[in-house]
Amino acid sequence: MVKRICCNSCGITLDVPQRNGEPYRDIHCPNCNHQQRVTFGDSLPDEKGKTVYGGMQGITRQNCSDDNALTQLPQAVSEHPGALLFKDKKYPLRLGRNLVGRESKTSNADVQIPTNDYQMSREHAVINIKRIADGSIRTLIRNYKDNLVTIVNDLQLETDDEVVLTNGTHLKMGHTLIVYTEE
Repeated sequence: MVKRICCNSCGITLDVPQRNGEPYRDIHCPNCNHQQRVTFGDSLPDEKGKTVYGGMQGITRQNCSDDNALTQLPQAVSEHPGALLFKDKKYPLRLGRNLVGRESKTSNADVQIPTNDYQMSREHAVINIKRIADGSIRTLIRNYKDNLVTIVNDLQLETDDEVVLTNGTHLKMGHTLIVYTEE
């Protein structure tokens, strides 16, 4: 049996097969890394036993209440690392790990945002930029520490959440609003 579900966090559609008659499977969304439990009915297991994921960066949110919806596939993504836009100034990102925080003489952040918002830590979030197999860029964000508040497009990151950023994603670190842009 293959069960079509909607990720509770980012909204993409995932096809999850049942293996060996298991009553449930815990999966991680390949788009946003959100973990959720998929429960199965009393149907026969899928013979192939492979999980089919519906995309990565660049996918579009769809209405998952549509039972006839097809699995969403990846769209074209940027070939270059993006930048953070704050008050009309761009702060470029590089491939690899980018620690983002409030500008301060004592900050170890790679990207320092000039704000007086003390709710934004001097070391607030990590943006990892990787080149994936097809040569495109995949950009992921996570909190640097568990007690920090980062909101990505109105969804607050929880402990261990890692979310894919796409062009125009709004980030709120503390009370500071930043936009991720692809160059």
